[in-house]
Amino acid sequence: MAGLEGCTALEELYLSHNGITCLEGLSTLTGLKVLDASSNRLTAIQGIEALSQLEDLWLNDNGIAGLEDVPAALAPVAGTLTTLYLANSPAAKEAGYKAAMRAALPALTQLDADYL
Repeated sequence: MAGLEGCTALEELYLSHNGITCLEGLSTLTGLKVLDASSNRLTAIQGIEALSQLEDLWLNDNGIAGLEDVPAALAPVAGTLTTLYLANSPAAKEAGYKAAMRAALPALTQLDADYL
């Protein structure tokens, strides 16, 4: 992901299937609306704090665990995020997953393959 810092006008970024273990270097991409980091090796949601316009976040098929940590990690984008994919991650398999995401993300209209 090195070198993306200068792409400040970027609105969509597709990083799926790259073996990424940590989202970093995205802080200058403040206009980003779509981030697809699915099917990587992520174990936590981090590095999205500056993405204040993010609407779609695809993190499915990663190792994101600890449902209790997910709402806090998504708080910086809670007002804009309309689509979230966490399917096939440990967090999405925990009891209360859908209710927790709906409560934490008021703008959410799609969670995984389900429209709300």
